[in-house]
Amino acid sequence: MKRIKYVIFLFILSIIYVPNVYAAGATITAQGGTMYPGEVKEYNITINNITEKFEIIGINFKYSSSDTSCLTIVEEKGFLGGGANNGNYGYATPNVVASGSKLLSLKVRANKVCQARINISNVDLSDGDDIISGNVISNTINVINPPSSNANLSSLSVSQGSISFNKDNTNYNINVENNVSSINVSGTVEDSLSQVSGLGNHNLNYGNNKINIIVKSQSGNTKTYTINVNRKDNRSSNNNLSELKISNGELNPGFNKNTTNYKMNVPFEVSKLNIKAIQEDSKAKVNITGNSNFTAEETQNVYIKVTAENGSSKTYTISVTRGKDPNKKLSDDNYLTKIEPSIGILSPVFNKDIKDYVIYLPYEVDKISFDVSVSDTRYATLTKDEPEQLQSGITNKYTYTVKAENNEERVYTIVVKRAIDPKLETSSNTYLKNIKLSNGKLLFTNGKKVSNFDKNTKKYYYEKRRDFKYSAEAEDSNSNVVTVIDGTTINFIVEAPNGDFSIYTLELYGSYHKYTYILLFLLGLVVGIIIMILKNKFNIKINIKYLRKNKKGK
Repeated sequence: MKRIKYVIFLFILSIIYVPNVYAAGATITAQGGTMYPGEVKEYNITINNITEKFEIIGINFKYSSSDTSCLTIVEEKGFLGGGANNGNYGYATPNVVASGSKLLSLKVRANKVCQARINISNVDLSDGDDIISGNVISNTINVINPPSSNANLSSLSVSQGSISFNKDNTNYNINVENNVSSINVSGTVEDSLSQVSGLGNHNLNYGNNKINIIVKSQSGNTKTYTINVNRKDNRSSNNNLSELKISNGELNPGFNKNTTNYKMNVPFEVSKLNIKAIQEDSKAKVNITGNSNFTAEETQNVYIKVTAENGSSKTYTISVTRGKDPNKKLSDDNYLTKIEPSIGILSPVFNKDIKDYVIYLPYEVDKISFDVSVSDTRYATLTKDEPEQLQSGITNKYTYTVKAENNEERVYTIVVKRAIDPKLETSSNTYLKNIKLSNGKLLFTNGKKVSNFDKNTKKYYYEKRRDFKYSAEAEDSNSNVVTVIDGTTINFIVEAPNGDFSIYTLELYGSYHKYTYILLFLLGLVVGIIIMILKNKFNIKINIKYLRKNKKGK
């Protein structure tokens, strides 16, 4: 394979053409570009238009600025390794180059506005056997002035009013009369290469109008001049009502132009208000919205908006509540849609038709709550009866009463059973301590008369009088007593903390007031009969004596 012994590059930043045509047809290209005075920039030299790779072992060339007053070469950097000394390179190891490879980089300083190039001469590329040379192309380096950053205006004026312009002052304020509906802004830029926007005619609203004039320099810098034009506003700001009357309803409170919120209840027959709203200023405008199709038993807002001549507005609001439809069938929906405990499992699973539930909780749980919702959220009412504290070892009852619109009620009951403290000994005591009867007494048991309650006796017969009352007390305060009535039979169920239970039964034998009255009636009847018999007998005796006496007298 061929070796290249000397490579000579010529750098030209202007266009330079070396008329030598070499057998290999290679092109040495120097980069051109644009610079500003005082700027330092790198430019590359590359090899192009070669169809195969070369192993270069030597490069030799010379370079110089075509105008040192314009461009000065300040540093040289080779890309193929080795030292660099004005373009002379030698390598112990061949370097492979291909089309587009960088051979050299030069740092160039621009001194002034000008055009120049780098001259390259005596170019030799060697692969060891042949010396290959080629065309040299150098592009021009143009040194130009940097773009202007001048974004100043040189003049600024307005068609109405006047301003005292200063290019360094960016804010101006002017006042114009209320009949001035537009203003023309004129101005010129200090640098003719700058661009400006915001000049020309501007329509004016009443009050403050902000006009921005933006100047953009050649370099992209911007500067904004602001003119605040205050157009005098003589228009009326009166947005009050002088009168507000409703012929088919009564405002609450009564109308006052400074009061903007009112309430009103109307019967079902009224579905729209007859409103008379008169503005205080004839130049103001009145607009009424929402005054139609009132819904029964709902509140709807009617808005009366008063817009003044100057555009300011005030809104009067009437909240109208329409009455019930007298022909409406009242809802009988008294159901719950859910019962969700904060802890534990509801048994059975909630069903709106099931009214009784139970939840078992360990002793460690001392709080529970229920999230309940009514089916008829509009008309139904919910009343809650919840214990203040969750007691252990006893039944905790939560009741939720749902009253429908037609006043029918449904009561849901949740019994929460919390276990007793495991540290306490679990009692199996199922005895009653006492049975108390008011207006009644225990009579006998098992055919024997009794005078006092005996906890070991589980069945008694009793009698009662009017206003009869009863109660039972467990021997163990932790036991639970449940009373179950079956006709005239009273059952006391005693449930011990460990779950054991016993039943005390009281069966009615007689009623004091019933039998007493019967006995008194019978006794009175017998006494009456005896008295009548005795009386009749006594009268007979008297009559006989009287007759006998009269007979003797005759």
